[in-house]
Amino acid sequence: LGLWIDGVAYCLWLRPSESGESQLWGHDFEPGNHYHIGPNGWEEETGRKGVLEITGLPKGSYILKEVRNPSGFVPDDSSYPFDLGISGNREFEIRKKSTILRIQMRAPSGSAVRGAVMKATGAFSDGNNVHTWVMTGGEYTLEGKLKTECTYLLSEISPPLGYELLRDPIQIRLDRKGKVSASSGKNNGNNTIIISCRRSRRGGG
Repeated sequence: LGLWIDGVAYCLWLRPSESGESQLWGHDFEPGNHYHIGPNGWEEETGRKGVLEITGLPKGSYILKEVRNPSGFVPDDSSYPFDLGISGNREFEIRKKSTILRIQMRAPSGSAVRGAVMKATGAFSDGNNVHTWVMTGGEYTLEGKLKTECTYLLSEISPPLGYELLRDPIQIRLDRKGKVSASSGKNNGNNTIIISCRRSRRGGG
């Protein structure tokens, strides 16, 4: 199993028999380690980075499932079945999706607005509770920074020249699948929140 992500872990099940029962063969298998089942049970040693190796399994049908999801990624609810013969081995790659939030600011004309100083508060994957940035382009992306099933508050610290300050913070929520919902602003369905900027009385571009 090739997976270049730290903090994820898997369990291994022997697939159900004719009686409908399944057997847990081990859990908390982490990429970067080599696990071997011997006479005394599971043995663990450091392996190749990004690779989870499990050896010593008797022939049979198995299912690999994720049991621990690292912060900043979407939980993988998939099951990965595989069969082993007497001398068989299996290799496959799992690609995890990181959480993502895109923020755009638009003028009434639809053109991109730059220069706003923004702040998001909440529990971020890096352990911080506040994240600030400047809207230097037409879009700002928070990838792998947000956690699923968490809520964040997005507010404007300083507006772009010629525009009013955003009146109320925007509440943003990520569900278990990483889908974004927001209390205001336009959500285009691609985890992109579009904020409409109001020109100040002094005018603006």
